[in-house]
Amino acid sequence: MQFKSDLTSLRRTGGLPMPQKIGLSTASTFTGFCAKHDDETFAPIEKCDLQRGDAEQVFLLGYRSVCRELFTKRLQARQAPELGRLSRGSGFVIKGWLRKMLGDYRLAVDAGLEDISAHKSDYDRVLVEKRYDEVFWYWVTLDSAPEFVCSGAFAPENDFEDQELQVYGDYNRELDIICFNLLPAASKGAAVLSWLAKDAFSSEALVRSLNRMCKEAIPHALVRLAFEYIENVFSDPRWWNCLDDWSRESLQRRSASGAGKPRCSGALRDDGCRVVNWKVEEVLSNVPGLS
Repeated sequence: MQFKSDLTSLRRTGGLPMPQKIGLSTASTFTGFCAKHDDETFAPIEKCDLQRGDAEQVFLLGYRSVCRELFTKRLQARQAPELGRLSRGSGFVIKGWLRKMLGDYRLAVDAGLEDISAHKSDYDRVLVEKRYDEVFWYWVTLDSAPEFVCSGAFAPENDFEDQELQVYGDYNRELDIICFNLLPAASKGAAVLSWLAKDAFSSEALVRSLNRMCKEAIPHALVRLAFEYIENVFSDPRWWNCLDDWSRESLQRRSASGAGKPRCSGALRDDGCRVVNWKVEEVLSNVPGLS
């Protein structure tokens, strides 16, 4: 199942992204590369078992997230003019409000595209030069495969302790980004956060606030992070259908957070939602004091 949190989908569903069933092949397919280059570039993570802390694999997980984010932003930029049709047939006041919202959205998409394009160039250089020493990471080994997976790159606005890290609407500076991948690894699970040295200020602060939690709290924090910031989330329908109504709505609201409106300062605050039973087996990092 995948959540659709684009503006068009949210307008149809009253603001709550609804999970949609999709096939496994669709969920695992990213069309940003031709088959040949995809196979050559990502073979170390697609054809080999994940090894905890393997520098090349960690980088490639993040690189794939950045590539997908660039692909998505380009698609959003192409589709943005078409969203103007949403205001047709609306009343004068509503039409004016929609035009302002869509104008703000286009401004954010254009700025986001410029930012992620610059980040993609940095990641391209690391790939070509194999400078994996420039990648910092935080790896959490879970005792079981996760009921949902995700892969994405985002600009963290606040950490888990509600401390502001950077202002998302500041279009005069390039925002720090961090990559987050949650996936099965052998018979267990792995949550991998990674970033380049140039993005260390916000990314490291976010991860340190996660690391200060007790191990029992980390899995639930990872759930909040995934649904709050990552669009590319796919879940097992059986898991989703077993959740109570309050938990489902909580995750849906997180999935819609930041779509067409500012994200609240306490976005990652613990809201009591407990939807997984994962246990942390091990934490590794190449950042001093984080393992």
